[in-house]
Amino acid sequence: MNRSIYVLMLAQFLSAFADNAILFTAIAMVRQGAQGDWYISALQSAFLIAFVLLAPWVGPFADRRPKPQVLMIGNALKALGAGLLLLPVDPLLAYGLVGIGAAVYGPAKFGILPELVGHDRLVRANSLIEGSTIAAIVLGSFVGGVVADQSIALALGVIVACYAVSLVITFWLPSITPAHGGEPVGIGHFMRMMRRLFETDRARFTMLGTSLFWGAGAVLRVILVAWVPAVLLLDKSADVAMLTVFLAVGAVIGAAVVPKLIPIERLRRARLAAYAMG
Repeated sequence: MNRSIYVLMLAQFLSAFADNAILFTAIAMVRQGAQGDWYISALQSAFLIAFVLLAPWVGPFADRRPKPQVLMIGNALKALGAGLLLLPVDPLLAYGLVGIGAAVYGPAKFGILPELVGHDRLVRANSLIEGSTIAAIVLGSFVGGVVADQSIALALGVIVACYAVSLVITFWLPSITPAHGGEPVGIGHFMRMMRRLFETDRARFTMLGTSLFWGAGAVLRVILVAWVPAVLLLDKSADVAMLTVFLAVGAVIGAAVVPKLIPIERLRRARLAAYAMG
């Protein structure tokens, strides 16, 4: 792996760490306020809905600009949303802005990989990025829950700092001229691309499998927040976050072995992991 992959990995780790720390910070804010339990699910929805609504535009936006520039814009929007949580602003609106930043950030994060490494190292590079991202998700959830139980302002300060440092680190990534800047933009073009993807067997099953995976993960994450107080009788955000730490070991090991177990020529082996998770 070249140096740029490790720069991207560090930038992505900090950004994903903050993405998940802010969720548990927002949950702690809700629990200290007067909102009902439904508000926690609404928070996660406010974050994720941007990925759906902005899908026709964020991909072309990333394709028309150097990817590091798009990563910086995404982190800046996230930091702004985190800062708004310190103000008397509805958390749904502030967290929704963080979601917009994440939706902008996502396509560039994946699109930059083929620009940094060759085809033969793409799976390994992706596993490094995904491994660091999952570690960041787990650690961010834990640290966010623990710190937020002590001080909401301190937790938000750490989160904004992580976004800012990630933005600065991105300056060290090479700025490559976009290769797809002239493609059309909009819902019509997006639907045509979706139709082409669903007409291709590999792409169709990849999209369906990935959608089911992330859908199940999102549901389980919300269920965990409700399950811990109801069954374990623990009501602190740190208690919920602590349980997520136990995902880290398996996730990191999985990311390390996937290039050997599932090389790009043997992608169908991925279904075995899906069976195991099911």
